Amino acid sequence: MAGRLRAEHLMSRGITKFAALITNTAAQQIECDSFVKTLRAEGYTCKVGKVAQDTNRSITQWRRTTAAIDSVLEASVPLIGVYAGTEMVGRLLAQRCRKYRYRVPNDVAIVAGWNEPAFCNQPRPSLTSIDVGSERQGYEAARMLHDMMKQEPAPTRPLILPPVGLVIRESTDFHVVDDDMVATALKFIAANFQKRIGPNDVAAAVGAQTRTLQNRFHKALGWPVATEIRRVRIERAKRELTESDRKVADIAAEVGFGDPMRLYEVFRREFGLSPSEFRKQHQAAAQ
Repeated sequence: MAGRLRAEHLMSRGITKFAALITNTAAQQIECDSFVKTLRAEGYTCKVGKVAQDTNRSITQWRRTTAAIDSVLEASVPLIGVYAGTEMVGRLLAQRCRKYRYRVPNDVAIVAGWNEPAFCNQPRPSLTSIDVGSERQGYEAARMLHDMMKQEPAPTRPLILPPVGLVIRESTDFHVVDDDMVATALKFIAANFQKRIGPNDVAAAVGAQTRTLQNRFHKALGWPVATEIRRVRIERAKRELTESDRKVADIAAEVGFGDPMRLYEVFRREFGLSPSEFRKQHQAAAQ
């Protein structure tokens, strides 16, 4: 399921070229198979490169990994969506992109690893990742061990748990569009969503009439400018709610909703939950 989520997310961004960089571990191979299968079902191919399990073990391992990354970049950029098996490989991929002056996510969009915050959040760009529910995995492992200690039969097959969900960060937070005006508007929104901006401000920033920009937004994306501003704010609010213990009022102010009641209304309408309930549900799912 994690591989399918990664593929569906990258396709939803408008990407049509894909690659995967994985180690030889069984878990990553299972995810990669699902990733590739999902893409093939939609008519897309995927270049798969093998990287070292521990890139810091030796200079040989590092060179092996960078060679695999460079092979993917040389063959596919731009624009490509990459599934990186670990956060460290995702970080190394982002570094190689800077070396070759490729932009993340505009040239290379990255979904990496299993959501280790220390590697995903810093340095920028932050990495989109899969929250696999590590606490629940630990609970299930302890439960099975407890059962075996009571002389109950050991499981005959691996227990495969579904992931909690996707954590969207900067490395995939964009949409592929052919319209230069819309692309510029999207960049402006991404850089200024936390301010009190609306469609008129975005139109002024790209030197267009509001009606003209709205029409081109509808043609390129299928929704209006205000919806895109709200979408970006919601994604950032979701990230803050699930990754921090900050007060809802502080999050509302930081992501551009201002009044916490406005954030409450949006979450009720979008998810059927208050921001606090959304946070509790996510925490419960991770256990």
